[in-house]
Amino acid sequence: MKTVCVALSVLLISSFAYAALAPDFQGHYERYYNDQLDTNSAFIDLTKVGSNTYELSGTSVWVGDSSSGLVNFGEIDGVVTLTGNQIDYDVDGCTLQIILDQNRLVVSKDNGCGGLNVSFNGTYRRTSESQ
Repeated sequence: MKTVCVALSVLLISSFAYAALAPDFQGHYERYYNDQLDTNSAFIDLTKVGSNTYELSGTSVWVGDSSSGLVNFGEIDGVVTLTGNQIDYDVDGCTLQIILDQNRLVVSKDNGCGGLNVSFNGTYRRTSESQ
């Protein structure tokens, strides 16, 4: 009985230690290009809903000629699973790969997530916990 109690105590302490060390990627991220906000704006919001699941939403815009209304956009929304530091988003034919670190994320492999010339690809910086 003593061994079981000690083993459970170690397991609980290890779980709490991991939770304290595990990064929390929740927040609002905006796309940057050459150290400035991208003129074709894009943002992604991550809201933690479980130990390794997040609600993900975002919008990306491509502006061809705003005076004539030539503006296209794309939107993403869904619950995603974090595996290590990676999210593979796949909803309704829109797929993205997202690599996260503490205050930024890198989106690549955008496939079908918006209108003509719209892309979520790029490097995003966390700007706040939520918007």
